[in-house]
Amino acid sequence: MGAKIAEQTQPVSYYKGTLYVWVKSPSWMQELTYFAKDMKDKINVWAGEEWIYFIRFTLDRRSLPKTEENQKHLQNFLSKQFPNEGEGR
Repeated sequence: MGAKIAEQTQPVSYYKGTLYVWVKSPSWMQELTYFAKDMKDKINVWAGEEWIYFIRFTLDRRSLPKTEENQKHLQNFLSKQFPNEGEGR
């Protein structure tokens, strides 16, 4: 979604099709709710599968579903090289 958004967010958990994204501030969280569908669609197109069904934004990293298997799945997914803004897959 771009460097500006990347500076304000961090994917922190994945559980049953929901990607949890930590956001630096309430104002950014509000702003990102308008882009959630586009973000989800871009990630799924890049992944080549329907990997994410929902994106949940959070200000609290402690209130996330944490299982070792899901964290490993998220880390494996994030280790792929994402294209730069404007590039294709």
